[in-house]
Amino acid sequence: MKWKDLPSNAKTALILMLLSVIPGLAGISISAFIFGQGVPVFVYILPIIWVILFLISLKRLRLGLMGGIVWGVMNLFISIIPVMMGVENPIAKALDIPICPFALLGMILSLAVIYFCVSAYEEV
Repeated sequence: MKWKDLPSNAKTALILMLLSVIPGLAGISISAFIFGQGVPVFVYILPIIWVILFLISLKRLRLGLMGGIVWGVMNLFISIIPVMMGVENPIAKALDIPICPFALLGMILSLAVIYFCVSAYEEV
């Protein structure tokens, strides 16, 4: 499906999928370059899956939107699990807050992706 033929909610969902890459990359970069500490493996996987879902959505929109909904829900819980397990994040520790601000931003973007994917899925 061509970009111009997509419904507006689908375009918004796809743009938000690409924007959801930014918090993960920012968290990785700041943890590595400023604090000199690594991040868990799943943090590297989060941005990659958003890009894969974006590319899938360009070829098979319904499949990509469904994947965006499922991955968005999983992304909400993936950000909370380290806090519950007591894993300390160097950024959150430096700011004296329980959760990394980039994880929080990623959760907010995931909620937006879920909303627009559901809206677009109903239109398609």
